[in-house]
Amino acid sequence: MLSLYVSFSLFSLVASITPGPTNVIALSYGGKLGILRVMPFILGASIGTGVILFFTAMGLTQFLFDYPFVKPLLGFVGASWLSLMAFKLFKLKSISADGTGLEDKQGLTWLQGCGLQFVNPKSWMMSVTVASLFPSQGLSELIHYVVLAVLFASIAVPCICVWAYLGKLANRHLNSEQQQIRLNQILAILLFLSVWWAFIQA
Repeated sequence: MLSLYVSFSLFSLVASITPGPTNVIALSYGGKLGILRVMPFILGASIGTGVILFFTAMGLTQFLFDYPFVKPLLGFVGASWLSLMAFKLFKLKSISADGTGLEDKQGLTWLQGCGLQFVNPKSWMMSVTVASLFPSQGLSELIHYVVLAVLFASIAVPCICVWAYLGKLANRHLNSEQQQIRLNQILAILLFLSVWWAFIQA
């Protein structure tokens, strides 16, 4: 049983630290606002993914199997919404240290981070993978998948923070408004590509 949780922890680390829509957004806004003001978004994203993982493992996978049209439809809607976010990021002008230029100067919210995961193809693809690769062994399914959800959320938080911190480091080296705009455009393209890559893979 312990080896299963160790394996799952490594899986969670890889899944959380690799590029994806959530990490690209954390990179972009973390660079402009700092980790503390993006932390609610990070916590919401981590918890949201844990919730999806739990419900998927507890039976939502069977629902998606019984109604196969739901998964691609959900993925397309999510990818389209995230593409709109990428477009807005692409058009975003430079952001000053006090947050000027953002629609929400208080930073990204917990609800935004959590809600993002429900339209994030990467989160759904990862959750379905967990349900098939890490079944309950000895423990009741409820306890087992609660443990997995908590483990994943706990590992995801520092991983997303790494991306936000990298954004902060990158922003320190941008000496002009034009450079900031170019970075926004690059991140927008990365967000767009990561979204549709995850959709195709799913």
